[in-house]
Amino acid sequence: MRNRVLRPCGRGLGTNLEEVSVFDLSTLKTDKKLEEDGAWVEISQGFSIKVCRMGSKRHTKALERLRMPYKNWRELPDEKARELTIKALAEGVLIDWKGLRLDGKELPYSVDNCVQVLSEIGEFANMVIQAASNFTTFKEETLKGEEKN
Repeated sequence: MRNRVLRPCGRGLGTNLEEVSVFDLSTLKTDKKLEEDGAWVEISQGFSIKVCRMGSKRHTKALERLRMPYKNWRELPDEKARELTIKALAEGVLIDWKGLRLDGKELPYSVDNCVQVLSEIGEFANMVIQAASNFTTFKEETLKGEEKN
């Protein structure tokens, strides 16, 4: 929500005023419970994913556990880093889905199935990351709007 403010403009002490929009940071507030427990995001009619926020405690714990055996995360080969990142997404970000099909067959949610589709279908992984990174997924108002419908 933006508020309007007038401020002096130009040089000197003239009376010229210009309108300025002010951004209210409270519009960025999210529901912390949703960030940790997950929020449903409809991808298409009949297909939804439930995601926790990127960087949530659940995601962070998965990353820490997966990285533990390695001394220096930055020195991992790219393929190993990608594998661990996908496992962390499967364990800590994408926590459920409804209506997912693979090759025409219903694919039930499991961490193993999650790792499979995130590994094989990069665009799906991008969708998950985008949904879990977008603050609007976890907005308080989003919940209130859904309850009304």
